[in-house]
Amino acid sequence: MPVYVLFFLLGLLSILSRGRSYSMIFSSSCSFCGVLRYFFSIILPGTKNIRMGIAFMNGKMKMGVFKYYWQTYSTKSILIILVFIASFLWGMISQSYQNPLVISSPNLTWMDYFFHNTKQAFLTILLGFVTYGFGSLALGAISGISAGVGIEITLQNNMGESIITAFLPHAIFEIPAILLSCLYPFMIWRFITASIKNKNLQYKLVKIELIPILFCIILLFFIAAIMESIFILEIEV
Repeated sequence: MPVYVLFFLLGLLSILSRGRSYSMIFSSSCSFCGVLRYFFSIILPGTKNIRMGIAFMNGKMKMGVFKYYWQTYSTKSILIILVFIASFLWGMISQSYQNPLVISSPNLTWMDYFFHNTKQAFLTILLGFVTYGFGSLALGAISGISAGVGIEITLQNNMGESIITAFLPHAIFEIPAILLSCLYPFMIWRFITASIKNKNLQYKLVKIELIPILFCIILLFFIAAIMESIFILEIEV
């Protein structure tokens, strides 16, 4: 078993045990070491992926679009998902040691939610681009923690059914959009790397990666905002 997987599993098991403070410190350390080790093992763009992308764009490699995305970004996608899940669990467990907050319905429109989410997404992309992915992972982790805290507060208020009626209707659209926003900086850097390697701008990468994924992010946030304005519950401190 790879070292980073072992570290991550140890951290996750320690979190789920809900032990004392030293257990929480151990879990966070293990999770951090595991994710960091995994991050450095995949973060730099490999020449194999670059060659595969160029072959796909030039029509020399026949495959479906989704298979192309998966073969190109599977490791980075898995990393982002693991960070989000670990942060989600951390948010739930940390809130379980706190007093429950009051939940009430907000007075916001879908446009408020949409502009807030898209603003956060572009901030994630910008910060991730500047930091080569570190910033987008950090903001993705914050989103995961926030979601975990919200779910735990809902359970603390004995409103578990609201997870289905209020959280899931918009989360099934919003969470994929958040994950894609975290992945997008890697796509930008892939475009830059491929352009430098081939000494000319790779416009096909813009066509098959940058534009479609950006459109998907905006569309998912738009649908999530509509659903959120109808179903979501707000937490009042």
